[in-house]
Amino acid sequence: MAGALTDYDGSDEHHIVRDLRLPHTAAGLLAGAALGASGALIQALTRNPLADPGLPGVNAGAALSVAIGIAVFGVGSVGGYLWFAFADALAATLGVYLIGSAGKGAGGGYLVWLLIHEQRRRR
Repeated sequence: MAGALTDYDGSDEHHIVRDLRLPHTAAGLLAGAALGASGALIQALTRNPLADPGLPGVNAGAALSVAIGIAVFGVGSVGGYLWFAFADALAATLGVYLIGSAGKGAGGGYLVWLLIHEQRRRR
């Protein structure tokens, strides 16, 4: 396998390793790093070691935004989907942060209610 990287000879085995498996492995590593970073960020923002981006509705909000972008604005490119998803995921994350940072007032209890309601809805 190392020979495909250091001494490429054009054989089928070297082609498979260098041109097919290596890019897929690199993409998988980058995707895993991005998912890990998103989890760490949402845990740091909410100060909750069990939080994940799907818990407060970030994923659902991003999907809704993409659906609205397609239905209302006629977005048809992957780049358009990404921008709509990113914008709404950011908005949902900021909303969770603002609710969570409300302190011991009504915001903290509301965040707990939102999380419980979201978990019940998923069942």
